[in-house]
Amino acid sequence: MVARVLAARPGLTVIEREGVVVWASPGATVRPGDPWEASGDDDGADVVLDARVHRIWYRRASSTSDPLFRALFEVNAVIKLLIDPADGRIVDANPAAVRFYGWELAELRAMTIYDINTLSPAEIAAELERARSRKRAKFEFRHRTRAGTIADVEVASGPITLAGRTLLLSIVHDVTEARRIEEQLRRVQGLEALGRLAAGIAHDVGNLLTVITASAQLAQRRADPATAGLMTEVLAATRRGADLTRRLLALGRQQALAPRAVAVDELLTDTVGLLRRTLPAQIAVTTRVAPALPPVHVDRAQIELVLLNLAINARDAMPDGGELVLSAAPADELPPVVTPGSYVAVAVADTGTGMDPATRARVFEPFFTTKPPGAGTGLGLPVAFGVVTQTGGTITVDTAPGRGSTFTVYLPAA
Repeated sequence: MVARVLAARPGLTVIEREGVVVWASPGATVRPGDPWEASGDDDGADVVLDARVHRIWYRRASSTSDPLFRALFEVNAVIKLLIDPADGRIVDANPAAVRFYGWELAELRAMTIYDINTLSPAEIAAELERARSRKRAKFEFRHRTRAGTIADVEVASGPITLAGRTLLLSIVHDVTEARRIEEQLRRVQGLEALGRLAAGIAHDVGNLLTVITASAQLAQRRADPATAGLMTEVLAATRRGADLTRRLLALGRQQALAPRAVAVDELLTDTVGLLRRTLPAQIAVTTRVAPALPPVHVDRAQIELVLLNLAINARDAMPDGGELVLSAAPADELPPVVTPGSYVAVAVADTGTGMDPATRARVFEPFFTTKPPGAGTGLGLPVAFGVVTQTGGTITVDTAPGRGSTFTVYLPAA
């Protein structure tokens, strides 16, 4: 029998009806069928179970009210829960837990760990037993909060004895942000490895293209008109190959850059000028530049290509039209992967289809594309990421299906 009440106290729980015990928590000295008479140390509340009114009593446990225990339990900002391993009931919670989970203390005491842990009931019961028997002391869970968010948590849990009862003292650490940073760093490291591989291949291919180009030029000068025409096609192909090798070098952050101080408002103005000749009329382009922005230290031509690439991707995400906004402002908060310093955040936002989490996770992955065969190489965004990273910044993306996408380019201030 499970009862959910609005208030509870630490200690043994007894459910009675008409003076007879119908349920008692493990460790109680009474059993179902025993007569029950509440004492002055009990607090009761009426609840309805199976359409019948029952009385639930919470017997106070003196040890949890002891000043020393309360001081140890509540003294700092570490999240602490006191859990009954038999049924998962949250016997007590400290103020840090109240702040973290969002429920009032009385509400938490009326809940079970099953209400906040995302594992299945069978998995939770197994983990409670492992903690109670000391087979494990550290756990990784995902916990719900009152706001509806899911937090990644690390839990250190072990048995303690209070008033003759074995309870679990669980110390909870919120590691949501740490997990996000770790995932971002893993993605960056993966891109770096692929970039180095691509750059190495690009150097070798570039050497071959140099030989092919020189030979084709020599043959073109000595050949008859028909053969010279064929050599023209060969040279055009080598130029396309050379362009591809430059993109691969950018992916590996090994291309030559010529950074200088560039005014951000001029950068966006020129970029928008180029965009207006390539975007359809049903896409409205808007710029928003914060006043008194410092110049950025970048290779202007390369960053213009980055912004054009992002804008063209935004165009493809808005086949029926929409709004494209290019904005620039001081970067108040920096991604963890960049060196601390002064940066300008240049954002390219669209009102397009957006991306699901699976696509979002691979958006900077080389050769990954959602476009049909022949419509994209899968190098545009990875190359943009490589250029910006080589410049000393980074790119982040905020997106969701139906909500559009916002790519933010963090550029170092000059």
